[in-house]
Amino acid sequence: MYGAHGYLTGLSIGAGFGVAFIIALFIAAFFLSLAAKMLGIRDAGILRAVFAIVGGGVFAGFVLAVFGVIFPHGGWFIGSILAFIAYIWTIKVVFNTDWLRAFFALVLAVIIEVIALMIMAWILALLGIAAVTFLS
Repeated sequence: MYGAHGYLTGLSIGAGFGVAFIIALFIAAFFLSLAAKMLGIRDAGILRAVFAIVGGGVFAGFVLAVFGVIFPHGGWFIGSILAFIAYIWTIKVVFNTDWLRAFFALVLAVIIEVIALMIMAWILALLGIAAVTFLS
């Protein structure tokens, strides 16, 4: 792991995670956009969904971290609830909608994404590509 080859391996692994993160971001934004359109939110689009995903994640993470630092024993519970509310608020602001539609857009996006990932994993398992994953 030392020497030039070790650094190149680390760089390629880091680049792979970066690419996977960008792809996952756009997949999550697509499903959030789809859920928002299904709920009749007029300002729904992929670019707004990307802003909602990134902004909501950063804002929710910040809220959770602040409450974890301020209240080290049990602050994660209150912080988790407030982080979820912060994520919904971000979706509400970005999509210019009400609280209820923002909540349902987030919940519906998560449900759609979980179903899609389960279908993809099932297809990959049928093809034998993901068979190694199920051994552990």
